[in-house]
Amino acid sequence: MSVPEFQNFLLPILKIAANGEVLFQDAISQVSDFFNLSEDDRNERTKSGITKVKNRVSWAITYLTRAGLTKRTRRAYFDITDSGKKVLAENPTHIDYNYLSHFEAFVEYKFGRQTAIKNGSLTVLENNDTPQDRIDSAIDEMNQEIVSELLEKIIALPPKSFEKLIINLMEKMGYGDEEDSQHTGNTSDGGVDGIIYEDKLGLGQIYLQAKRYSVDKVISVDKIREFAGTMSERGATKGVFVTTSRFTKDALAYNPGNLAKLVRIDGDKLTNLMLKYGVGVRTINTIELKKVDSDYFDELII
Repeated sequence: MSVPEFQNFLLPILKIAANGEVLFQDAISQVSDFFNLSEDDRNERTKSGITKVKNRVSWAITYLTRAGLTKRTRRAYFDITDSGKKVLAENPTHIDYNYLSHFEAFVEYKFGRQTAIKNGSLTVLENNDTPQDRIDSAIDEMNQEIVSELLEKIIALPPKSFEKLIINLMEKMGYGDEEDSQHTGNTSDGGVDGIIYEDKLGLGQIYLQAKRYSVDKVISVDKIREFAGTMSERGATKGVFVTTSRFTKDALAYNPGNLAKLVRIDGDKLTNLMLKYGVGVRTINTIELKKVDSDYFDELII
């Protein structure tokens, strides 16, 4: 048989997760066995080069997780949630988009906020999107999943590797280069993990601090105040504080008057910047969109 349609993967993946925490690669093997896929089927690839089975398992996990039926437990692992167990207890014969649309979190993820669930039924407000709008929406959806995976990988990095990543990102954004950047992270760094020299003489400097925290741990105003104090002691006026988590309202509002600029970058902004500047990601497929060349036809008319 050929590789089944994507929605047919949802229920089998949920059942696989019901057996306990499972490695993503193992789920690919198990679901391939479930569908009795041949070796050719297992190796069939999408236009981007990834196997269809891997692609569909990945998106099945994403959709189930967005609906709250599974959860990512650690890097490359996932598990069933209490909500997922309740779903399986109902012994559904099939799980598809319509089924997942009973879960508000999935509705907001898949269709946006312009939706409503009434009496257990999904109501999607009138959609006047053009084909280009739908393409843009699909790209946004894929990018959203990419930044989520990026954050998981970043959090799993050792502290010094994370600090180097931030310096690399700053370089990609046009702030210094390998010769103009210094990784200072050590026990005596005074809260400074890196320095970017904006010019060859070092007259302009950007001080960096990178905090690799889990998403549930926030950066308080005290951390920002300490970093600003360290910069002030060193005569620095520009700083960037980067974290994989988020800042409290006070941390965002704090304005150290002695500094020209202190930029705060949280986990969401960090991963989006990495996506934008090509750090930790690579292009797997390029699609050409064509339109009719009216000028060409005008020139044909004599």
